[in-house]
Amino acid sequence: MTDLKKSKVLVADDDEISAAYLGIFLKKMGFIPIHAANGLDVLKQLNLERLDAVLLDIGMEPIINGIVVLKHIKREVDLSSLPVIMVSGDDSKETIEKCRKKGSAGYLKKPVPITELHRALEGCLGRCP
Repeated sequence: MTDLKKSKVLVADDDEISAAYLGIFLKKMGFIPIHAANGLDVLKQLNLERLDAVLLDIGMEPIINGIVVLKHIKREVDLSSLPVIMVSGDDSKETIEKCRKKGSAGYLKKPVPITELHRALEGCLGRCP
């Protein structure tokens, strides 16, 4: 089992309750959760922190939504390999496929069960406990 105490996961969600919920589970899994309340905050955090993964809400409005942030991450050479797992209440096939085509490492439907969160992070990082 790999020690994850220094692994940082950015939780990007404009809903404070959803962000806190994910943060609690991430801490229990050994990650260091960092919160960003909107797309602009995500872009700032990407310049400040070395992150291991991003949990990115699609519907962060009105500043910059999750799809725009995902596109930015995937076109930046230094960030393109950063795993981004999209999180949304929208589980339509069209939305999931759109995110996959734009480079997301996974897609989780809100509210996110802890087992699915763990599985998604394990799948993209390959080192969850």
